[in-house]
Amino acid sequence: MKYFSLILFNFALTLHGYSQEYKNFVQGKFIYCNQETNAVITFKGSKMIEEYKLGNQPTIKIISKVKWLSEKSYQVTAVKIQGGPTEFKPGDSFIVNIFKIEGNKMLFSYEFDDGFSDNECFIKE
Repeated sequence: MKYFSLILFNFALTLHGYSQEYKNFVQGKFIYCNQETNAVITFKGSKMIEEYKLGNQPTIKIISKVKWLSEKSYQVTAVKIQGGPTEFKPGDSFIVNIFKIEGNKMLFSYEFDDGFSDNECFIKE
């Protein structure tokens, strides 16, 4: 059944117009390129889970929903936060705009509802 679901998911992406280059970044495990954090980001369909640890604090786990707006853009909205204090809270959202794919790297910009924005990079594991 999982295999059938994966085929159906890939078929839906193809119908939606996603190129193979971008399809590789819709699902899977990622780390930040800068390696300053030990975060692991997992995309599973319309769900994103980010887990990281800061110093001696408990592991922080942010569960978010992902809404794809186009092949190169998606919205992330926090649903649940576990483990420790974070500036991100349930209901907060941001828009991600992918501007370059280089092999297993995805370079993107993001902007929060409050106007804060920055550039970042994920590496697919």
